[in-house]
Amino acid sequence: MSRTVNLIMGLTAASFGIWIFVNLTPLLLHPTAMQAVLVDLPTKYHGLSPALKIALFTFTLILGAVALFWAMLCLIRSSSLRVSRLNIIFAVQLTISLVVFEAFARVGNTLNISVFSKLTYFVNPACGEMYYRLARPIGDAVATKAYDPILGWKPKSRPGNLQGLPWPTFTDERPKAWFFGDSFTAGVVMPEDSIPARFEKYRPKRQALNFGVGGYGVDQIWLRYEQESDKIPEGSPIYIGILTTDLDRSVLGYFFGYKPVFRPEGTEFKYIAPPPREDIAEFARQKPETIPSYSLALLRTAAELVTTQFDRSETHCGLQEKQAVNAYLMDRLLNRAKERKHQLRWIIFVSFASFYKPMNWRHDFLTGFLTKRRQFFLDSREALSREARLLNVAPEIYYIPNDGHLNAKGNDIIAKYLSRLEATNNNMGSQKH
Repeated sequence: MSRTVNLIMGLTAASFGIWIFVNLTPLLLHPTAMQAVLVDLPTKYHGLSPALKIALFTFTLILGAVALFWAMLCLIRSSSLRVSRLNIIFAVQLTISLVVFEAFARVGNTLNISVFSKLTYFVNPACGEMYYRLARPIGDAVATKAYDPILGWKPKSRPGNLQGLPWPTFTDERPKAWFFGDSFTAGVVMPEDSIPARFEKYRPKRQALNFGVGGYGVDQIWLRYEQESDKIPEGSPIYIGILTTDLDRSVLGYFFGYKPVFRPEGTEFKYIAPPPREDIAEFARQKPETIPSYSLALLRTAAELVTTQFDRSETHCGLQEKQAVNAYLMDRLLNRAKERKHQLRWIIFVSFASFYKPMNWRHDFLTGFLTKRRQFFLDSREALSREARLLNVAPEIYYIPNDGHLNAKGNDIIAKYLSRLEATNNNMGSQKH
């Protein structure tokens, strides 16, 4: 009996320790990539603060080392009754710990104790709406935006700027270039430092209109373009900016606020509008967000962190649905642009960490989709990497620290490459150089 218990525990501990080091050793061998993933990636991409990730990463390595040591002890002393007893005690204590943790978490959540009431670090932001519902009360993130029954939210109108565009402050008689996208397009810097504004510096004969809105997914980008498309003259250049994680937002009905979503219905996708403004509070009460099991969520989160090298955005949850709905939305956009005879150009935005690790499915999906449909696109990773190599600097100088958005320098580089794209009609992407 002792020998059987020790062999089972020894092999289990060995497998566990090897699993940890096989997954995390590549990160240990690349300090720059480790800093990018543990420190520089914004919390919104994985639900964990940098300090917590560093602590968990260190603890995981120690745990892996302890597991390998214990496996060696169990296998060497496989007949030891004392080791067998320790293994049984450990298994019982682990089970009790998970039960106690579950109880404490549920009681704490019921009593609204802050450390338990928003356990967002147990929910993967890439795998559904729950993280965003737990992270912030209804409507907080879109309080500075105006409710829109089709888009969910859009910028509030301002005197002389009914669209609420971040750029320009007023329109003139020049031909226009139209920009649609999320916060990378809208810009989180001064309006004059956004990509559309910088684009005017390189193409002064055109006035850029910035229709980018923070938090938008591909669905909202398409819908906003659809709203404006009839007003855009034929032959006008249209720039569509997509951050790779915008693909995840397209399957959400809630992203820090209620938004539209397209759900599969036969061979098509059905548009589902956000709830009416007056029904939002009631709608939220009818759909309370709860974590089914905190202990299981803890184990799942730990496994995700190891297998994704502490970048949970790499998780492939809902992959087929995300690819299908985004392909549908982008095809709708392409067809609309063709009907209106608009000149489409695309921008693929990436996170800072992507410069130090292989590209994930999102980037491959976007470049593959656009290349297959013979679209002109700018891959920001290629453009920023090229400029960084010319200056012999690291690409992170083009990003805002601990934020993840491009800074004014990064926006200027993208605008410069876009102006070349318009002039030459050549791709600056991962497929063509």
